[in-house]
This record gives sequence, structure tokens and C-alpha cells, in this order.
Amino acid sequence: MKSLSLLMSGLVAMAALPALAQTAEPGPDGHLTYSGNFLTVKDGTRQLKLTTDGHQRVFVDSVTPQGWMGLHSTDQIERINGQPIRWVGQLVDQLQKQQPEPVVLTVYHHDIDMRVYEKRELTLAQADYARLIPIAKAD
Repeated sequence: MKSLSLLMSGLVAMAALPALAQTAEPGPDGHLTYSGNFLTVKDGTRQLKLTTDGHQRVFVDSVTPQGWMGLHSTDQIERINGQPIRWVGQLVDQLQKQQPEPVVLTVYHHDIDMRVYEKRELTLAQADYARLIPIAKAD
């Protein structure tokens, strides 16, 4: 009986796996990888990596070049159109709901000691934030 419950829990975990790890390609020159807590967009020589930290915050892990899409490394994306964002999957869900309207991101920039020293709002057009929305591949 114990092995049956282990088998069932393993099957449930395998069924949930595709929902947690998706890969999509936003266009011929770009590439996007996504899981509920991580998102990476590559567009030619430009790259953006978002991550969720242990304190339920969405951070820009890295961005090349600095300032692409108005973001910088160590920025924290706090809100979308005034709604709090706690993890990357929530950010993606909110962006999907906003199409085709522009969105306003509330962003905090931190220093090395994680003290906020700049708060700003970025307005992104749908053409910009569409890069961050995974499109499921047809099998």
C-alpha cells in the first residue's frame, strides 16, 4: 500500500512538471525560457533574466545591455498597474491579462546592502512586454 501511494505521488508530480517548465520562442531572433520562478529572454545580443528570491520578490538577475526595457541588474519589480507581484509566474499571468494595453511597472533599484535607493515607474508597450510572455509550442 505504501508503494502505491509513492507511485501515485510520483505520477502527480510528473503531471505537474509541464506546467512548471515551459519553453517558448517569441520570434525568429528571440528565445524565451520560463518556469514559475525564472524567466530568461534572449533577443539577439540583448538578454534579460528575472528570478524570484526567497522573500517572494521578483528581481532582475541580469540584463544586457543595462537599461534594456528600462531595467537594470538588481532591480526589483514590485507592481504591475498597481497590483503587487511576488513571483515570476504571477508577473507573466498579469502581463497576459493586460494585452494589448500598455503596462506600468513599479520598480525599485537596490544597493549592495539591499537598501532601496531609487523607485521609478516604467511604461511598457505591448510590443515590449510581449517578449516576456511564453507562447506554448504545439507538439
